Amino acid sequence: MAWPNRTDLMSIPWWVWVSGGLQAATIFAVFVTAGKAGGAFFSALTITGGAIASVLLDQYGLVGFDQHSISWRWIVAAMLLVAGTLLMSH
Repeated sequence: MAWPNRTDLMSIPWWVWVSGGLQAATIFAVFVTAGKAGGAFFSALTITGGAIASVLLDQYGLVGFDQHSISWRWIVAAMLLVAGTLLMSH
């Protein structure tokens, strides 16, 4: 398998580069904060953040996702996730 050349790298969508940077920041944040926050609370934050991000990706059809409008059930589910996460906080 050959290394990518400049043309290959330039053809990658901008959001892939942003996503890679955000993932690196997330991994750094895990190392810095997970031990202080506690495992259960940190897991709740991760799941809630991922779910809310997924709803927004669907709503706006971002980064190649098919567009799916937010329903009242999705809003209630996201609010319940946030409420549960807040209840788990110290």
